Amino acid sequence: MRHSNGDGFVAVTAHVDETAYVGPYARVEDYAVVLDDAVITGHARVSRRARVAGRSMLADHVHVTDFVLVQGDARLWGNETLGGHTVCSAPFYLTHARILKS
Repeated sequence: MRHSNGDGFVAVTAHVDETAYVGPYARVEDYAVVLDDAVITGHARVSRRARVAGRSMLADHVHVTDFVLVQGDARLWGNETLGGHTVCSAPFYLTHARILKS
């Protein structure tokens, strides 16, 4: 289904607050959760049981998966994939890296 704020894809098993933005090419899949005023834009994806909260922003082709928590004012863009049990809190800026933690 499409999110009312941005028209991005949200799986029926996922949760996205009405105040969050999911852009038209972005995806929230599986059991992922996007809260507060978080922004998922570009071709960014949030999947599995990842959580994005606060005023965080995911852009470009960022993929946040597994049990990752992105919160505060964290900003991620480029072609990153974050997995495992990673926690990203503001101030946190990441671009052009691939991080997979277990």
